[in-house]
Amino acid sequence: MPPVDRNHPKRAASSESSYSLMEFIREFPDDAACLEWLWRNRFSDDGEHAECPNCERTRKFHKVKDRPAWDCDSCGYHLHPAAGTIFHKSSTSLHLWFYAMHLMTSTRCGISAKQLERELGVTYKTAWRMANLIRNDLMAQDDDGVIIRPGPQAFVVLPKPHAVPPQAQPGTHELRPSDRQKRRA
Repeated sequence: MPPVDRNHPKRAASSESSYSLMEFIREFPDDAACLEWLWRNRFSDDGEHAECPNCERTRKFHKVKDRPAWDCDSCGYHLHPAAGTIFHKSSTSLHLWFYAMHLMTSTRCGISAKQLERELGVTYKTAWRMANLIRNDLMAQDDDGVIIRPGPQAFVVLPKPHAVPPQAQPGTHELRPSDRQKRRA
């Protein structure tokens, strides 16, 4: 039997998953890692420099101690990575939000709010609100016809599938008002 690398297991060729639970836990172990991910993906690629809205130029920023914010070194302007997102003003930890997004995007048939409640250890009301915001705000279509997918691969733009109108599909036709009345009788 060949030696096995237990720290870096190989995914089976038959696996449909491209991002396992273990990879998620490794990448997002706590709230700080989730906040750092938001900061780097929304404002700063290198983690230090970002566009300051007050200075109107690229400046160096540093993390504010005990706050989910970064501070401009020049003018002191605070940037909050969670502002303007579904995480804004939420008392639920970012780690639970990210885990919920991972669960919702990694399951083939979707996941109910009741199952989120069980998996996350939150109330049903919180689980329903999280699922609703993830489904309706993060997975919404924009004007260009692309779908924004949540999860650790957030903001990945996928082409919108082309929908075939019902009347163009073989074997279907639009009922005329007279046909509807005949069916009711």
